Amino acid sequence: MILPLKNPNTDNYKILKNIILSNDFPWYYHETSTLDYLLDIEQQNLEKYGNLPFYGHTFLDRPDGLEKYKKVSEVKSQYFDLSYTVFEEILNFNNLNLEYFYLRMNANCVHSDSVYQYSLPHIDHRFPHKNIIVYLTNSGGNTIIEEVPYEPKEDDVLIFEGEHYIEKPKASRRIVLVSTIFTDFNN
Repeated sequence: MILPLKNPNTDNYKILKNIILSNDFPWYYHETSTLDYLLDIEQQNLEKYGNLPFYGHTFLDRPDGLEKYKKVSEVKSQYFDLSYTVFEEILNFNNLNLEYFYLRMNANCVHSDSVYQYSLPHIDHRFPHKNIIVYLTNSGGNTIIEEVPYEPKEDDVLIFEGEHYIEKPKASRRIVLVSTIFTDFNN
């Protein structure tokens, strides 16, 4: 399931985007992009894929993060309220009147380089969830969802579920907002 959403480009969105793309936004280096327990390493073609390093900024920490059995999400950023507002504005603008709650929110930045062109195929949680991605830059780098490539443009928004991975950008920085939500589209 892949559903492109309309981005209302609200004032809050523009403010958050400017903050994230500024020179003052705090980024934190992560040596790997995917937690091991969310992969089946034996099934991965490690010549094509890599557990890519990236820079991230966590607004809302995952309930199943480094502490594998942690059962709560935790606010981690002074920008949480603004990021929450932006995701709410996008979902409301698209009339997605769902019963849901947020599991995590992050800003991710991946740079181009000559090592591995794809991240490892993965899911974000080991329980039912949907992913929302907002593309803040126009740097290329497809998102591949259940083996279907999506070529993003700046300010695009996708909601989807299932295994996914990214293609690194050819140049520049690929910066996205990521959120996962727990919901049931069948309601």
